[in-house]
Amino acid sequence: MTSNAALTFPVALDAPADDVIAHDELLNQVDGDVALLRELIALFLTTYPDRLARLKAAIADRDAPALELAAHSLRGSAYNFFAAAAAAAAARLEIIACSRNLARADEATAVVKYEYDRLADALRALA
Repeated sequence: MTSNAALTFPVALDAPADDVIAHDELLNQVDGDVALLRELIALFLTTYPDRLARLKAAIADRDAPALELAAHSLRGSAYNFFAAAAAAAAARLEIIACSRNLARADEATAVVKYEYDRLADALRALA
């Protein structure tokens, strides 16, 4: 089994908000359909607080399988918006949860929350 100490991911915690998502790729993903993009953004903004709550509950319960599932779900939603830092943060947490060694899970969860809050702010600016 791999040690969590060896796992690193590029997470730009100080990246400007404009760098949170890849705007051109995102617009191409929806074939330029701004109305569809706004619907997807609204869906994300409606569901992401619940996803973060499930993540926090899994951390509080030290439930590695639930944490893995919550992190996986968040990672997928980040990839849908070409949000590399948020996806990397969720992937790191997912790997930690997979290892069943949650010693670094609290720190990784804080990074996920930070990146998802940044993603939500960037998406609100587009909506």
